[in-house]
Amino acid sequence: MSRRRNGPTLSVSAEVLDAIGEINVAECAASVQKLSVGLTRKRRMAGKRYLADPRLRAAYATYYLCANAPKVVPLLDELAHLLPDDHIRVLELGCGPGTGVAGVASWAAENDITVTHRVTDLLPANVKAAVALGEKLGSTMDGAVVDVRKGVPSQLPDKDPVDLLLIMNLVNELPDVTNHRIVNAAEKLAANGVVLVIEPAAQAASRRTLELRDVFCAAGWSVRLPCTHNDACPALAADDDWCHGEWRFDRPQFMVDVDTRIGNRREVLKATYFAVTKAPALHAETLYRIVSERQDSKAMSSAFACGADGRQKYELQKRDRTDANRTFSKVSRYSRVHMEGGTVVAGARRLGPDDRCEEADDEV
Repeated sequence: MSRRRNGPTLSVSAEVLDAIGEINVAECAASVQKLSVGLTRKRRMAGKRYLADPRLRAAYATYYLCANAPKVVPLLDELAHLLPDDHIRVLELGCGPGTGVAGVASWAAENDITVTHRVTDLLPANVKAAVALGEKLGSTMDGAVVDVRKGVPSQLPDKDPVDLLLIMNLVNELPDVTNHRIVNAAEKLAANGVVLVIEPAAQAASRRTLELRDVFCAAGWSVRLPCTHNDACPALAADDDWCHGEWRFDRPQFMVDVDTRIGNRREVLKATYFAVTKAPALHAETLYRIVSERQDSKAMSSAFACGADGRQKYELQKRDRTDANRTFSKVSRYSRVHMEGGTVVAGARRLGPDDRCEEADDEV
């Protein structure tokens, strides 16, 4: 069977590359390799102050920043109709050396929007680096040292409520007890404010993120991305399941050079993410999100879809393709579609010639 990806190809803007400056590839590669082992394979660094090491922070502020900041852009594109169209006020928790700052600034530059970005982090060096990066990218910046495990500010002193609460690569390193603090902080957003959480796609990190998503839903928030419903996440019903999206990635040259040294090839970016607001979402009963790779064989295409009636496998046999349903044979992970009909066959819902699958263009 083959795998397919579609959607945008993400890249790093020239402005961000100029702002992060010249990179020593050999030193960066050594630190990236150490971070890769500590954050993914062995998880020894998760929850620890690994960015206090200047060499590791330098790698995070270059290689990992470029691998994470682009994820912000397509998500804010989908949320744009919920945000102001001229000036956006952002509060970021756990800013690190400026990943979210770079992502928001890149999106704002593409859309001619000015940014006031308030960053918080446990490490003063991260706050300083994030503020400096944002200023280079044209954002109005301020920041504060904050330990999210002890409390979350809804805003910095003497500032207006914010439009976007941004959290990136932080939730997976926090204990469950911080969930209610994050939700309480979100209550102080502007009336139409949005919470956007973007975390790693690995199983443990993803499930931790989905748990926070459910806490928000239980508190009366409405999911705008990626889900098409506000019910408990079906992926959490099984101990070994999780959910994430992905994008193709056009790496900058220095990342290609680093990857060559360490035997990596980061050409796809992945993340578990969600966005919630207080305004109710218009979730149609027929709206689904594809939550797996599409698998193609000689006889059929299949993929898992998640909607108001849960998460289930859908199939379309080639002999049953029609104008009404052929969109299914082109979907990829996190495509949004309207589907109706289908007959349960061997545990999967099989679309027939008269059943419907159409690309969804509804606003989230």
